Amino acid sequence: MKNNIRFDIAFRFVECINRLDLEGLSDLMADYHKFIDLAGDSLIGKEAVTAAWREYMSRFPGYMIHISEVFDIDNEVVLVGRTTSSHLQIPRSEEFAGRTLIWVAKIENDKVAEWRLYYDTPANRVTMKMAEVNRIA
Repeated sequence: MKNNIRFDIAFRFVECINRLDLEGLSDLMADYHKFIDLAGDSLIGKEAVTAAWREYMSRFPGYMIHISEVFDIDNEVVLVGRTTSSHLQIPRSEEFAGRTLIWVAKIENDKVAEWRLYYDTPANRVTMKMAEVNRIA
C-alpha cells in the first residue's frame, strides 16, 4: 500500500507540473524540498523551489512531462520520459524525438522531499540499478 501512495504522489506532482498547477505542486512539496537539475545544481526549500517553478511556468507555459517508464528503486519513484515545450525552445516533435530523461522522486511523509533529474544514459541506468528491479509500468 505504501508503494501505491508514493507512486500516486509522484504522478500527482507530474500532473501539477503539466497543468501549471503551482499551488498543487507546492502543496506536494516537503518544506525542506530539494530540486536538483541536470547539471547537479540545486535549490533547497519549498519557497525557493516554488518561486523557480513559478518563473519557469510563466516563461514556458506549454512545458509538459511525458512518462514512459516507472520503477520503484530503494524506496524512490523513478520516472523515465520526455519533455516538450521546455526551455530548449525547439519544436515539440523534435524535442519529443530527442533524449529521454530520468526523474527521481524521493517521497517522505507523503510529500516530495527531493525531485532530481538525470539524463537517461546506460551509465545512469546502471548506477540507479534500473536493470536489477522490475519496471512497474
